[in-house]
Amino acid sequence: MYNTALAADEMICKCYNYQIISMILENGFDIADNTKYYYGKGEDDYITYGDIMDSYAAIEIRESLLEDQIIKDLAYITNMEGSYYRDVEEGGIAYYTCDNTETFGQLMTGDTVFLNEFDDMFFVPFGFSKVDLNYKWEADGNDVTVNPYSSYLYITDTIGSYRILTATVYYGSVELYSIDFDLNSKTRFDGGSGTFEDPYLISDAEQFLKIGLEENINKCFKLVKDISFEGKKYTPIGTDKMPFNGVIDGNGHTISTLRYSGNNVEYAGLISYLGEYGIVKNLTITESYFVVETRDAEKVYCGAIAGLSAGLIYNCQIIKTNVSMTLNNQPHDKSIN
Repeated sequence: MYNTALAADEMICKCYNYQIISMILENGFDIADNTKYYYGKGEDDYITYGDIMDSYAAIEIRESLLEDQIIKDLAYITNMEGSYYRDVEEGGIAYYTCDNTETFGQLMTGDTVFLNEFDDMFFVPFGFSKVDLNYKWEADGNDVTVNPYSSYLYITDTIGSYRILTATVYYGSVELYSIDFDLNSKTRFDGGSGTFEDPYLISDAEQFLKIGLEENINKCFKLVKDISFEGKKYTPIGTDKMPFNGVIDGNGHTISTLRYSGNNVEYAGLISYLGEYGIVKNLTITESYFVVETRDAEKVYCGAIAGLSAGLIYNCQIIKTNVSMTLNNQPHDKSIN
């Protein structure tokens, strides 16, 4: 189809060349935009020099767009074979794409992702050159400054802390394709997919804090280690408008040294607001405190596991933990030993 279009434009240009030569032979080189070439016997059977020049310009633009489309289509077809693969730091399976229309993953810290560099067979038949390939990497919309224009990228701890890595491949200024990768870094979760059958696995405070993200508010989680929040700022999970409706399975583990202080908040606890489908189980909280300052005690719900619960809490223990409220600078507290 592309060759047919190019051949048709070539024939049209040959006709225009013949018509311009005929104008010159008849009028000399002093021809203007309104100089006419008659291709028939009728008084309207003519084309002007200006019309021909406009057509030349249109053909040039069309051929440029056609060339860009050839590159894009060939890149897409080639990428059906494999747009990228993932090389795990300690060895492992290489993962290939099947198209360029979805988010791929999951890349983790320590992985190296390689983009398709294409084969010479892609370039030679069309007179293209691989040196005109450009690669751009972005993490959550921010330019990646480590090896940014290379066809491969090592996922550092910094890059792995983002959510989405976007790789865009250009031929000159023409975008061939763009792929989004899900950065499932080791600082996010230790495994799992967030379902009831396959919960996200949590082993440290940084991972636990991600439960409160909007995209995780209805997911399922399981602790695989005791977690200390020493030195960590804590924000309770969920709100009345966005309650936690997922599952937190302590799996027999303990959360300790969690410190939370809130001023004029309505809900406070490990979970601010546990929704009707939310579950917390098999968890111990120890050596922690939850402190709320308020002017209206009737509008405050504070607890160790949940400030307000419409869900299910079972097989949980609260040890050496203080839940307190200050009403107009007067303390009202509840220590749980």
